[in-house]
Amino acid sequence: MKQLRKKKNNDNAPRRRSVTLERDSVEFTNQFRRGRTITGSSSSRISSGNELHADILSPRAQSHHLNLRRRKLVLRLVGVIVAALIVYVCVGQIIANVQVKTNEPVDASQSGLYAKALDGYFAKHPVERFRPSLNETSMVSYLQQTHPEIKSADIHLLSGFGDAQLEVTLRQPIARWTINGANEYVDETGTVFAQNAHSSDMIEIIDTTGPRDGIVASKRFLGFVGLIVGDMKLRGYKVVRATIPTLTTRQLEVTLENIPYTFKLSTDRSAGEQSEDIARIIAYLQGSKISPSYVDVRVKGKAFYK
Repeated sequence: MKQLRKKKNNDNAPRRRSVTLERDSVEFTNQFRRGRTITGSSSSRISSGNELHADILSPRAQSHHLNLRRRKLVLRLVGVIVAALIVYVCVGQIIANVQVKTNEPVDASQSGLYAKALDGYFAKHPVERFRPSLNETSMVSYLQQTHPEIKSADIHLLSGFGDAQLEVTLRQPIARWTINGANEYVDETGTVFAQNAHSSDMIEIIDTTGPRDGIVASKRFLGFVGLIVGDMKLRGYKVVRATIPTLTTRQLEVTLENIPYTFKLSTDRSAGEQSEDIARIIAYLQGSKISPSYVDVRVKGKAFYK
């Protein structure tokens, strides 16, 4: 029995050695198979030929690893630079401090009022402090509500962060009316305002009806006079005098340069229609060599003269 067991043990030993050799042969084959790269790892098991986290990297693997890290760092640096540029541009487009510049000299207090009015607009529309989002039409309309003498306005960014300049163009008056001790002005569009920075000559409205009760009537007459003067200018005539006749509230008499007679107009009719009637009757009277004392164009489509 002892000899039989000993023989059996001797028979099993070669089998164990053959299994071990087969396993080592497979591992050796996996390590040095074609297409694989030796990384220099001290590990006896290499999972991949592109192993980048081995204990010892080969020069080729090190170069690949460094290139990958360099590429990531460059991309991060570019991202930071782009973000900084975006922030720089956005901050440079914000309107914070405003300087006022007008086409005609005005007092510092008046410039301060314009700047205060603009701050009031930005308080209601804070998003529009960012220059690209500014609605200039809405801004000008808001400024004209409290300062009708403003004809147009524009904002330009300056070199400093948050610095901007408000360029204001003031209306040029063509007629003036003194009522209740205060001057009222009107431009050729019929807009009435109280602040005038221009020193040019203008028509003074002569009121022969006596003192007025309020400013509403003056604005109505002034607006009408401004439209008449503007329309006649477009037709080649210059108004040199405007008079409100006695005992009237809706009539106006105007005198044109180089025309020996006056014209009676009504504020109830369109200024453009009456200007057109005046131009036509002038052409007719000059062609007929008639020189009346006055011409009445208060009735639509008709003209009376005496």
